[in-house]
Amino acid sequence: MFRQWTQSSVAISTVLVPDVVTALTIAYDLLVGGLLVAILGGLTWRRGNAVGAASSMVAGAIAVVIGMLAFGVMANAPIYIGLAVSAVVFVAVSLATRPTDPEVLQVWDERLAARESAAPEERASAA
Repeated sequence: MFRQWTQSSVAISTVLVPDVVTALTIAYDLLVGGLLVAILGGLTWRRGNAVGAASSMVAGAIAVVIGMLAFGVMANAPIYIGLAVSAVVFVAVSLATRPTDPEVLQVWDERLAARESAAPEERASAA
C-alpha cells in the first residue's frame, strides 16, 4: 500500500514540478518551516514536549504550503511564515499540555553528564 502511494505521489509531483530547483526549493521550505523550530526547541527548551513538537511541525508545514500558494514557490516569505507559525504553536501547545516526565528528563540529564565527563578522557586517550 505504501509503495503504491509513494509511486503515485512521485508520478504526480513530476507532472506538477517543472524542474529540480523548484522541487528542492519546496523541500527546503517544508523542512525549514516545519522542522527547525521543533528540533531546536526540543533541544534547548526543557518545557517543550512531543505534542508541542508534532503540532508545530504540522502547523509549520501547512503554513509554508499556504505561503507558497500565496507568494509563489520561489519567494522567501513562506519560510518566515512557517517559522513564525511553528514557533507560536510549539510554545502554546507545549505550555497547554503536560510536560515531559521528570524521570525521562533525569535520564537525559544523566546521559549528557556522562558524555561531558567522558569527553576530556577521550581527548587525553586520543592524544
